[in-house]
Amino acid sequence: MAALYVSGTAVAGSFSVDPVRLTLTASAPIVALVIRNSSDAPALIQLEPTSWTQQDGVDRYEPTRDLIATPPIFTLPPHGTQIVRLGLRRAPDPRIELTYRLYLVEVPPPPPPDFVGMRVALRLGVPIFVTPAAPSAQALQWQLIKRPDGKLVIAARNHSALHDRIQSISLSTSDGAPVSGQAIADDVHAGQERQWPVHGNGIPVSGTQLRLSATTERGVAGADVVVP
Repeated sequence: MAALYVSGTAVAGSFSVDPVRLTLTASAPIVALVIRNSSDAPALIQLEPTSWTQQDGVDRYEPTRDLIATPPIFTLPPHGTQIVRLGLRRAPDPRIELTYRLYLVEVPPPPPPDFVGMRVALRLGVPIFVTPAAPSAQALQWQLIKRPDGKLVIAARNHSALHDRIQSISLSTSDGAPVSGQAIADDVHAGQERQWPVHGNGIPVSGTQLRLSATTERGVAGADVVVP
């Protein structure tokens, strides 16, 4: 199956989803999504709620009963619209954010008898965040790490109770000269760490202090880091 993740309205094959990121709370445990079919043919869509965890910077997904999505399977008529309601079956964790994804899977119709080739079922994941009772402020810890193969990576550890989405990272010298920069779109869950390779030429020697600047979903973060 092919997966597609984009910002704004998400589009997969012949259907689109709005919104593409959802937040549930104890006072608002139910939300609605709008699914639209932009094609001239009907589309059969199946919903698959999953838990979403991170371990060693890797996203992991498992089926879950914490969420209920209705209708669980439906047919979108040509250029039609379907409202999907998503609800939380459990109470939010009082200390840390819960994270899930709702997958929308397009089920292709049986191929005609004379069909020759390969058909791809499209699968789109919508991130879902369940806010704890007492969310904390942004608390990202940044550092440069040299891997055993000698490559330099930027590491961000999230010490808050909420996820943060990293949108861009740049490094510069103490006098403001750019060293590297890159646009990304990665979530760092509460209590987890992610790493990104440093792109750019002319990385300063070991022991040099650099200024790191990151644009995130919650604002701009900055830190002084040392080349290992």
